[in-house]
Amino acid sequence: MLSSCIDGREEYWLARDGSGVAEVVYDVPAKVVALKGGDTGIQQLIEDWIAGTPEVHREVCQVTTTGDRTRIHVRLAFDSVLRLLELSKSGSGSGSPGLPDMFQHLVGTFDFRLQGRDVEFTRTVSPGKAFLNGLLLPKHETGDRRLVYTLHLPEPALESNATQTLDGGKTLVWDRALADGLKQPLVTHLKARVPVPYWMIASSAGLGVVVLLAVTKYRRFRRVLDLQRSMPLDPRSTRSKS
Repeated sequence: MLSSCIDGREEYWLARDGSGVAEVVYDVPAKVVALKGGDTGIQQLIEDWIAGTPEVHREVCQVTTTGDRTRIHVRLAFDSVLRLLELSKSGSGSGSPGLPDMFQHLVGTFDFRLQGRDVEFTRTVSPGKAFLNGLLLPKHETGDRRLVYTLHLPEPALESNATQTLDGGKTLVWDRALADGLKQPLVTHLKARVPVPYWMIASSAGLGVVVLLAVTKYRRFRRVLDLQRSMPLDPRSTRSKS
């Protein structure tokens, strides 16, 4: 899950209907966690935030300390990424109101704009504020530590500042040195098109089939009606009427 040179990894999988899964793993100095109540205190804070955010569903929440390092592993499912973005935008720019300051800075602030089916998304993360500009990190560690963000999209992104693009543009990776984040905020930016959900495509296709069948039946009915009108009347029927 984590190699020794990665300080943080976030990975997101977005489905065509807007739902998805987020997995976050951070390896931080144990003394940072000790300031917030240790493993139990940090886990309770995260659990409380999850419980107060009905838009997300807890799958994994673990905080474990080994030696001088603490590993925080959280995996969440959500029904609507647009709903989460709306919440983050309405929360005064903070992506995680209610969490400790360190985690708020790691989650960062969000700015997004929706125009038609196009979404423009910008996230600003401030590791320097989270770790007091590196004062809580040993200098010999900051050079090798990295923050890696991976996003799996159902359709290729229209544009981004990702450091690596995979799967024809559907997977974006931002791989940044923690040392860079201690000097200045890290900015993640992308523009993507919201795909039409499969159920909508199926519904449209079904509606098209119904319309096609209706038109076909109507045309057959008109042909039969026209044929009947063009047929000559039976003479016997005419005599009987006279």
